[in-house]
Amino acid sequence: GRDAEVVTVLATAKPGAKSLHFHSARLEIDPKSKIVRKMEISRIVKKNVNAVVTFTLINEDPQTDASYTLEGNLPPGAKVLGKDKAIERRRLFNKLLM
Repeated sequence: GRDAEVVTVLATAKPGAKSLHFHSARLEIDPKSKIVRKMEISRIVKKNVNAVVTFTLINEDPQTDASYTLEGNLPPGAKVLGKDKAIERRRLFNKLLM
């Protein structure tokens, strides 16, 4: 099956390591193409509570350069509040939280 063709790499933090953002990472890699098919990041949120975030590859098509920018992922004419609009950005963000 397809699972036999996937290489799994597991990385864990060294015991006693301090200031860790992540506890472990698990990668599933296609050995022929070297494409990461799935990545799971594990983090200890509280002493015994584990949070896991999973990223799964759904499309291998090449992406345009615009897809790696904020503007490239917004509808045409969308308003972007950059560093120069920090006060307005904070006000709108707080409004969304209420």
